[in-house]
Amino acid sequence: MNLIQGKELPIQLTILDPDSPSVNKITVDKTDPLSLFQLRDPVIFHGVNGAHMLMNTALVPKSQFQFPDTTYNVTVTFNDSSLVGSHEKSQVVFHVLISNSSSGVKKPVVPLNEFEAQARIFRHSAHLTRVVQPMEVLPHEGYFFRIVRDSNKGLLGNRIFGVTPKTGIVYVMDEVALARSTAKLFSLELTWRNRNATDRRCVITIRVLDLGEPSNECGIEPGHKFPSCAIHGTAESCTASCGRGANGGFCHWRSQSSPTLVEEYATCSPHLQTCPDGTCDELEEMDPLLCPQDCAGNVLGEALPGTSGRGVRKSAAPCTCAGPNTCICTQFFPPSQLVSRSQTKVYKETPNIKYQPLDVSESE
Repeated sequence: MNLIQGKELPIQLTILDPDSPSVNKITVDKTDPLSLFQLRDPVIFHGVNGAHMLMNTALVPKSQFQFPDTTYNVTVTFNDSSLVGSHEKSQVVFHVLISNSSSGVKKPVVPLNEFEAQARIFRHSAHLTRVVQPMEVLPHEGYFFRIVRDSNKGLLGNRIFGVTPKTGIVYVMDEVALARSTAKLFSLELTWRNRNATDRRCVITIRVLDLGEPSNECGIEPGHKFPSCAIHGTAESCTASCGRGANGGFCHWRSQSSPTLVEEYATCSPHLQTCPDGTCDELEEMDPLLCPQDCAGNVLGEALPGTSGRGVRKSAAPCTCAGPNTCICTQFFPPSQLVSRSQTKVYKETPNIKYQPLDVSESE
């Protein structure tokens, strides 16, 4: 084949790790004596061969060139720094031999073009509730995601769920239809591609959980929008209130261990795994009140703003956000709760979301 500037080589440098991305600290480096290639930004897949994390990259020629010899060797190393001091091997090394003949190219394992993911949500989840993000990519990486909608099948899930086009976050689009449905299982087909990739496909199975008692449910009505969870400044007010983007409808409280500047500051959130996490992602951009802790432009009080100039990076006090663009981090009397429940069981954590193949025998 001809080497074309900017077009990645048709081999994928891939590792499969049983740990989750939150545990792994993996860096990718190359040894390229003449600096003829660059590495494509690594892509992370979830739910491959069970609950494993798959990461891959590829070599991209920097410019048109001729080989300095009959062959040229590039070494790519994946290093997991989270295994320092461990007996486990912390590195995976690929030696890519490039020659004038395609027979000299060593091909690592090509990632699967299809895999499955699994998620669970409560039936009375709010609008824009985050369901799952099967593949981690950044908005600038040029991916395009979509849910395949087959009008001939009339699938209810195609109307209930949506996906962010650049980063593939699946979310609740029609919370009223979800609350009124009786289905306990939905199956979605998510496809994506980028400028240099063929179409890939993920079948997502979403299991719907019922709380069982009407008094434990947030009322989901057409046209109604819950307030932002970020307005609440205490655990009591937070967990007793319904909020937009919350799995099951109710907000969740994150406690703070010490009154010093920490990243794990106290705040009220619809989804503690991603709000706040220091990144104003594509779903949070869709509604500025979903997670102003990550997206607000003004940060006041005992806190430091994010490195991008948006959101709260560290705080020494609970942070509340009365609007989409300003967060205040200080000890003060909490605002009155707008939507609450009484004498109900408090759900402080969202269900665990697992990414793994699922043999589904149920039907809607």
